[in-house]
This record gives sequence, structure tokens and C-alpha cells, in this order.
Amino acid sequence: MNQKPLLGYIAIVVLFGAAACGLYWQTLVEKEQVRTVFIDELRIRATVADTLAARAKGLSGRTSLPEGEGMLFIFKDDAAHGIWMKDMLFPIDILWVSKEKQVVHIESNVSPDSYPNVFRPPYAARYVVELPAGAAQRNSVVNGSEVEF
Repeated sequence: MNQKPLLGYIAIVVLFGAAACGLYWQTLVEKEQVRTVFIDELRIRATVADTLAARAKGLSGRTSLPEGEGMLFIFKDDAAHGIWMKDMLFPIDILWVSKEKQVVHIESNVSPDSYPNVFRPPYAARYVVELPAGAAQRNSVVNGSEVEF
């Protein structure tokens, strides 16, 4: 019996299976997570960045960030996590949030021209929230503001 056709069929099945698994994995990895974030009375629809790749990309490449939207960076540890404006096209407010979910530092109206500067809080934080420029001031967000998500 000739086993070449059988090996060919097995190879085709393996290749199709690998391709299907790859497409499924890509869908899982690329699917944006969105959470509602409350900062005192401010409600934000935030895209979640909880992987190294998502945090490195952040909002870069987007042309704007509408009012009521933002990005929530979730880190596994407390630290002075740095944020930069690489490939950003618009200014933003950056809020560092403690593990107790209180704002510990705010950088307002950070310009894309500030790249390659890295912005860091003076205190350890577990989360970072990026908002449209001026949103923190317009909504009276200050150090100590409570954050929920």
C-alpha cells in the first residue's frame, strides 16, 4: 500500500488545523477590552491595555480621543510606571492611580512634542488612565480622587 497519499492528507489536515488555531489566537489577542471607569463623577469608556504590547502601543496611531473615552493601563505591580508620547498625534491627560484606586499624580495636557521624555509619578501606582487633554481639570479630578472600574 502506498503511504504517500495518506501522509499528504495528514499534512493538509495539520496545516489547516494550525492555520485555524492561529486565526483563533489572533482574534483573542487583537480583541479590544473595554471597561467603564469612574473617576469621582466622571464616567469614561476606557480601552484596556493589560499586556506589554498593548501598553507599549497605548493610544499611538489614533487621530483623537473623544470626550468620555480613554485608556486604562493595568500593571501587575506597584511602581513609578513611565508613560511616553511615542507616535501620539494629540495631547492627553495622564493619571496615575494607586492599587487602592486613588489618583496619586496627574500630568495635564501632555503634548506629543514631549517625546522622547518619559513621564513618571512621584509615588508608586498600579494603574494609569489616559484622558483627552484638559478632561481632568474640566471634571475637577485631583490627587486623591476615587477611581472605580
